[in-house]
Amino acid sequence: MWDTMKTINLFLILTIILGAAPTPLKQELKEDTEVTIECDRTTKKEKVFLKTTKEAPKSKDRRTGFHYKLYIPKGYHKSKSSRFPVMFIASPGGNANMHTFKQRLKEDRWVVVMLVESKNGNPDWFNNFIAAHDDVMKRCKIAKNGKFATGMSGGSRCASTYPMHRDGFQAVILQAAGFFYGVYDSYRPGVKVAISVGDSDFNKYEAQSVRRYLSKKCDYSTNYFKGGHSWAPTAVLNQMADWMEYMIFVRKDPRPPKAKATKGLFQWYYSNQLRKIKNASDDKIKYHLIRHTLSAVKNGKLDSNPVIKKDCTNLREIFTKLLTNADIQKEKQAMAHYKKVKLLDLAYRKKVRKGKKNKKTQGSSIKRLITGMEAFTAKFEGLTLLSGYNMI
Repeated sequence: MWDTMKTINLFLILTIILGAAPTPLKQELKEDTEVTIECDRTTKKEKVFLKTTKEAPKSKDRRTGFHYKLYIPKGYHKSKSSRFPVMFIASPGGNANMHTFKQRLKEDRWVVVMLVESKNGNPDWFNNFIAAHDDVMKRCKIAKNGKFATGMSGGSRCASTYPMHRDGFQAVILQAAGFFYGVYDSYRPGVKVAISVGDSDFNKYEAQSVRRYLSKKCDYSTNYFKGGHSWAPTAVLNQMADWMEYMIFVRKDPRPPKAKATKGLFQWYYSNQLRKIKNASDDKIKYHLIRHTLSAVKNGKLDSNPVIKKDCTNLREIFTKLLTNADIQKEKQAMAHYKKVKLLDLAYRKKVRKGKKNKKTQGSSIKRLITGMEAFTAKFEGLTLLSGYNMI
């Protein structure tokens, strides 16, 4: 008995001195539940992507590992072959959580990594991300090239650098701040960038920095709301998530990724769309959901699956019937005209990007944009457009 007690006490003393052991990789993960994970510090020397070497964070002398809160979605264990996207979240005060993104992340079945030590003033923000990233990729069923990141204020700046440190990131959602130390023009090509700021936020002009200075090889979306320096409202986050998913899954990309590299991610999107179509009570919403779903199946080459091919046959039949609806015909006409306005908007944005200083050409571009918007508004006055579905 005495020997047993001495052994237990020795273990407790060593735990205090050396720090708790990392969470075992085989630990059971319960669905729709958050669990705190401790992971080892990386022993590999990491090259930090920052503007100057002076800004590289210096790690504190820690005896314990790093931590993150891990959320596992419903249906995670249903199929061994299923894969899920992962959203990394950083908070300026540390101990991050899902905030106003919670409903969307849960409903759409994301794996969520909420960093604990990463916060303003802590040089270990970088090491916390690296340790958590490398751990969750071994621990969870993550879709290849299915990585995303978001954060608010200082957490947003940290999250903006993640695609420069690890491969496989599709998009970042920046909230209440732009990039880390102004890194824009050398950003990783192909990463989608959405930024949201309140109209009274002291960082609101950073949305214009994204518009002006972000690499031309990256798509972006700027989003504003009434409010101050805060996490974006749920409605705004949903709008950014809709845009992000459209750009990745629906739009025909001139340089699409290899089908094998994103198949798991496309299948995740497809299953979410089927659920939304089934639950949609409004015909216009259903019309746009089916339209996007069929495009995603084609872009992701999912129709080689006989089950999905049969589903798509049924969706096309529903789609054909919906087209007989007069309201949807008007919606379809509005979409065609709106695409022309978007092209004018794109032409204007190109003129005002970095290096385009000619005020005369900028003026003519914005004049054409305003004229196009006025014509669109006059023709479709009173038509309720559905954000996130028919605007793109």
